[in-house]
Amino acid sequence: MKTIMKSPCRKMCTLNEDDLCLGCGRLLAEITSWTSYSDQQRAAISEQCKRRLSDLTAGGSPFVAANLKADKNS
Repeated sequence: MKTIMKSPCRKMCTLNEDDLCLGCGRLLAEITSWTSYSDQQRAAISEQCKRRLSDLTAGGSPFVAANLKADKNS
């Protein structure tokens, strides 16, 4: 039985002007296509999400910084 990699969704969905979710770091197209990706593709996207959120935090996004802090505390 094939297992599906868990979605990086944090249930804090807010898209910015670039259609990037400030909760999980996925692009809208990645969110809507998540179930069609292979596990390898999902793993690569998950790594990209971490970098995107890190870049947003470094750029001073208070929403993303608060979400990442909450995520680390849970």
